[in-house]
Amino acid sequence: MKIKIIVTVVLISASIASAFYPLKYRFADREIPPLPEYRSYENLMGDELPEEIRNLASEHSSIGYIIPVDKVEGDSEVPEYFKDDINIALAAYPEWKLLVSAAEREAMIARFDETVEKWGGMMSGRDFRDHLTIQKKVAIDTKYIAKVKIFDIEGPSGDDRKIILTINDEKTGTEVFAFPITFADPSTVSGWKESQEEQKQYLKRLEKGSQISLIALAAEGSILLLFYLVVMMLSVLKTVAESKRKRAALAQIEMREDLVNNGHYRAALELADTYLEFFTEDVEIKAFRQRLIVFTGGEPKKAEEAYVEAKKIKAFLENTRTGTPVVPLSAEEHNNISTLLPYNQTLKSSYEEVLKLEDDRNKEENFKSELASAKSSYNSGTISECLEKLSNLALDFPDNREIWNLKTTADGKREEAERRLESLKQKLAGGGIKETLEGLDAILNDYRDFKEALEIRNKLREGWTHDSFRLRADDNSRNIVCIFKKDVEIGREDENVHPDIKLDNNRISRPHLRLSIIDDKVGIEDLGSSGGTFINGERIESSSIKDGDLLTLAKVIDFEVEIKRKDGSQFVILKKGSNFYLISPKKIYFHPDLEKELVLIVHEKGATVICSSGKTWIVERNLQVTIGSVRYIVEEL
Repeated sequence: MKIKIIVTVVLISASIASAFYPLKYRFADREIPPLPEYRSYENLMGDELPEEIRNLASEHSSIGYIIPVDKVEGDSEVPEYFKDDINIALAAYPEWKLLVSAAEREAMIARFDETVEKWGGMMSGRDFRDHLTIQKKVAIDTKYIAKVKIFDIEGPSGDDRKIILTINDEKTGTEVFAFPITFADPSTVSGWKESQEEQKQYLKRLEKGSQISLIALAAEGSILLLFYLVVMMLSVLKTVAESKRKRAALAQIEMREDLVNNGHYRAALELADTYLEFFTEDVEIKAFRQRLIVFTGGEPKKAEEAYVEAKKIKAFLENTRTGTPVVPLSAEEHNNISTLLPYNQTLKSSYEEVLKLEDDRNKEENFKSELASAKSSYNSGTISECLEKLSNLALDFPDNREIWNLKTTADGKREEAERRLESLKQKLAGGGIKETLEGLDAILNDYRDFKEALEIRNKLREGWTHDSFRLRADDNSRNIVCIFKKDVEIGREDENVHPDIKLDNNRISRPHLRLSIIDDKVGIEDLGSSGGTFINGERIESSSIKDGDLLTLAKVIDFEVEIKRKDGSQFVILKKGSNFYLISPKKIYFHPDLEKELVLIVHEKGATVICSSGKTWIVERNLQVTIGSVRYIVEEL
């Protein structure tokens, strides 16, 4: 109906628009008004003005020289050539001789040529040129003078300009004769002609538009008639089709329950809607339609998809129960089913069963994978990793015998490694660094991720690689310097000399002496010092030293000497006030003043350990060691 109205309005509007030009042409004034009567400038200057001048000059018997117009007076604007045209008209009277300058003569000749070409001749060009040429020979007094005025006028005719030409006696100043004459300005005439031509063109366009509009009007009428014929035919066809649809809806409405049972919800709704178009008061079908909308959640298309997925899930579960191989649902299928769950309760319950089956299968696969990983960890010697994996598995499978059997075996290996480590700690407390490292390697060969064993071995191998260090008391009450070398140099330090024991005294040489431990003896060798080396006050160059001696350098620094032997190892202790210098190739037993406990310091295989009161420290930078009541900090020399 809308289309019918729109088409009708459009065609009628087009017809009204098409009738515009014919109506306008019918009532238009087609008569073109003639031009008003007027005197043209061309006629004035070319014929009438020269003729009038000749007649009046002849009447007054005017003969002689005349001064031409040199200025146009009046209130109208005139073109530059106006004065020349007036003078040319004066020259038309042969009894007058015009007095003009050379420049004026040339301008008049040029203007004459132009006017002859446009308007025709007043006299021959030769006569005019000869007449002007005569002026050169004039030697008598001038007799006449010409004046001209021009005004704008308004009147019944087309003329809009008026000129008054006056000829005066040059000597007496009296008027010889004068006459007025009117004419139409060339621009005014041009405007009239242009307006007349525009009117003609307008009428031609209006006539042509009228003809085209009449053709369009006839075409639009034909189209409107054809359109209504088509509309009538379509209306008849629609009535026939509606009758067929009504009979079909009545016949098919009984199929609605079958459609619903087979998941064809949209078809059932369409059938109900079609039926209710014709039987609007059927309450049973209205109720059926409302129930179906509620059942499908207002989304019959999604409900159909959910019905199809429910069928697939049912078949999937049946194959799973009978042991038929099935392809697990993909992530995309899971996502699709999840969006359809609100539209089918059967799908929802079946899908929950599928999720449980998949969860059980995943757990079983994860169990196998994790158990295999735990076995691999055990076989590779990463026992801690194996036990951690087994503990996690036991949370989900607490009764699995395979887990507990492997866990028992791994626990046994861990406990054995811990017992062996405790034994090695005892050896390390006695200074057995080499045996400890070998034992740690053996343990870690079977138990590769034994954290405590790894930490001890790494400290022994990487913690302290120097052969000397200082134990500085936290309260600065004493310093203990440990040097693990057979030959130790003592002296003052500079850029090129770096003794093992550095003394800051200008009397001490660089270097001063060397202390050497050779088997069961300790030797002292002066290295050419200037201050000398003294044992018990006697200067020596090279000598052995024994326990209880006093070692003096340059008579300014004294060292109390202790030489000890224990467990087959000899070591030297040099004491200078609160500073202790412990020297040995490998092992030192040390008993600081005022301390009762014995401290063992061992350097072996690039590692150093300190043992005291049942405690063992592996030496590393900034290590804090408590011996007795004093805390010491390990520092690099």
